[in-house]
Amino acid sequence: MCRLDPGVTLGHGVRLDGLVVGPRHVELALTVRRWGRWTLGTVDVDVYDRGGLARRTVRVELGEIAVFPRPGHAGLTPIPVRLPQRLGEHTAAQRGEGIEVTGVHPYVRGERQRRIHWPATTRRGSLQVHQFAAERTADTVVLLDVLADVVDPVTGVSSLDESFRAAAGLVRAYLRAHDRVGVVSVGGVTRWLQPGGGQGYFYRLVESVLDVRKDAAYRTEGLGPLPPPALPRGALVYVVTPLADQRIFDILHQVRGRANPMVVVEIPTGEPALEPGDTEGELALRLWRADRCAMRFALVERGIAVVAHRPGESLDLALAPLLRTRVHGGTR
Repeated sequence: MCRLDPGVTLGHGVRLDGLVVGPRHVELALTVRRWGRWTLGTVDVDVYDRGGLARRTVRVELGEIAVFPRPGHAGLTPIPVRLPQRLGEHTAAQRGEGIEVTGVHPYVRGERQRRIHWPATTRRGSLQVHQFAAERTADTVVLLDVLADVVDPVTGVSSLDESFRAAAGLVRAYLRAHDRVGVVSVGGVTRWLQPGGGQGYFYRLVESVLDVRKDAAYRTEGLGPLPPPALPRGALVYVVTPLADQRIFDILHQVRGRANPMVVVEIPTGEPALEPGDTEGELALRLWRADRCAMRFALVERGIAVVAHRPGESLDLALAPLLRTRVHGGTR
């Protein structure tokens, strides 16, 4: 009977939880600590003969694994002012065959008698019927800022982790409303997937940006123009960003120039930590806060909705103010 002596080389971010060596096999129990696409590593197995005199070494590649993030909880789905002419679950401003009553109007021959509004008919002395709003679907694009991964110095929370969780929550919420959803990740390489529908489409959208974290490596050489098919006309664009890299403003300018309605979901990065009695650090912190406020003010002045999503909170808390009105687009 031969003897096996394995040597395990783990990939970045992979933890070895168990190793069982049998007479003819080696069992590994591995854990990947964070979402992304990871290389598991290699195993070099030294195989000895019965006498222990001869040895052969076999190298086995463990391959890759894709780890999906846990989506943030979201149930609200704000919509833009204009919706595509496709049947859906969102109430449109136009009259149609929906279920939400928007008023009454005089009866026209051919309308259903069950829709007669008897109180209005009695008051006006002529037949009045219920008026309903049309129901339409929405096109939504989630644009993910992967230009930098900022870690909160106090909590250790990664801005990239929280951005991806928020983006996944938005995608799932709109897909549940039977809308079409697309994803664009902006970094060294722009990855995008055209809007589509169906719950199975969620996994395609997530896989399209898993390479953002490929063995914890990032590519952020430069930014190019967004491809036109990635942002359909009139699609509501959510830009999930920590607002930590000035280059994201070039992307916001491109989206605004295409007249797409847009919402910036800010992922807070935490304030820089200060040593006690560091007066220069306190002044620098005041400038840092002022710069953040100036960025938000510049976006709001351009008519861009800005909401803040804090780690651990439901996305619905951030999106709730958007339900007061519909999101407007830019100007060409």
